Amino acid sequence: MRTLVIFLIVFGAGIGIPILALFNCGGWNEGTMQVAYCVVDTPDLRFVAEVVYAVVLLSSFTLGLPIFVYLMILLALALLLRWLS
Repeated sequence: MRTLVIFLIVFGAGIGIPILALFNCGGWNEGTMQVAYCVVDTPDLRFVAEVVYAVVLLSSFTLGLPIFVYLMILLALALLLRWLS
């Protein structure tokens, strides 16, 4: 049960943090690769949102490959931490 909790925390954070970054910031400009505003405006959250928006843009031209690779790395990391604990 403990290993399942570790898996869910790692995988949930890996999925939840980028989604929350997308919901937090808006007005992303493809040319400058920057967001216009954030509700909670800190440099780190702004950077995460800009990176996530850039990955989504890149994924739209590469058939979703960067998102698929991110999910596979996240799944491997979560399973590795579950196996090590």
